[in-house]
Amino acid sequence: MSHLIPVTAVALLMTNSAAIAHDVVDSDAAKPWLWSIGAGVTVWEDLGNIESIAGDGFDDVGFSLEFAVHKRVSKWGSADVLLGVDLGFFGTDSDIRGLYSDLVMRGLYLTPSVKLGFGERSRFFLEAGAGWYNVDFAEFNCYTLYTYCFEPEVAFEANALGAYLGFRVPLGRVAFLGFRAHQADFGQVSGIDSAADRLEGPFYTLFVGAGF
Repeated sequence: MSHLIPVTAVALLMTNSAAIAHDVVDSDAAKPWLWSIGAGVTVWEDLGNIESIAGDGFDDVGFSLEFAVHKRVSKWGSADVLLGVDLGFFGTDSDIRGLYSDLVMRGLYLTPSVKLGFGERSRFFLEAGAGWYNVDFAEFNCYTLYTYCFEPEVAFEANALGAYLGFRVPLGRVAFLGFRAHQADFGQVSGIDSAADRLEGPFYTLFVGAGF
């Protein structure tokens, strides 16, 4: 059922996006630079299908965090064109046992991207990006008394070229709600005694953020 979360979110967001973008009014002219930060959830059904031989697996819902900067460079019809770069982090837990603790999935992407801004002060954006994606299955052993952690094992790591499509709608003068669908193929899974063949997209990020 987890794959229904992003589909439902897209339907709800697109229903109200045009009205929101029209109603939100900023007293200042659109600034040349747009800085953004957001946090939310990641949904990755294919990751949730990976299991160890013992039957343990990864959660298919986790966290996401992103930083981005874009610059307005031109117009395309009535839309502002912005070019920039995104830096995103995402991850989730598992019950797959490592040497000392359960493995976690960590993800990272660095993507040059383009935004098309519509509506009052370009507050509604269509987005596309492509670049470098990285994931690994790692283990952390932490001594909470001394707030010290070390990484005894990285069971699997892969890099891939990937891309995303998405949009974001305003929730106020600086807040926004965003959605992205990512695609990347990380190849054959190894290191966890798994019978699974490949780890690939799509996976989805849904997040709330602020733009300055």
